[in-house]
Amino acid sequence: MKPFTLRLIATLFRVSALSYVLFWAADAMRPGFVSRYVSVHLFGLLALVFGTLFAVYGEDVGGRSK
Repeated sequence: MKPFTLRLIATLFRVSALSYVLFWAADAMRPGFVSRYVSVHLFGLLALVFGTLFAVYGEDVGGRSK
């Protein structure tokens, strides 16, 4: 894959994983704050998909070696 695509997938994974944690915490502190509009687990599913894509197609991103 192209470096731009790999960086995009890595960024989308990080954003969706962080969003899942933050929205889950916000929904735990104030029930219905997020889940009234969208399922919090949607962000977890996105993190799983982007994480899997990055694990399968990820190479050397940002000059770091595995």
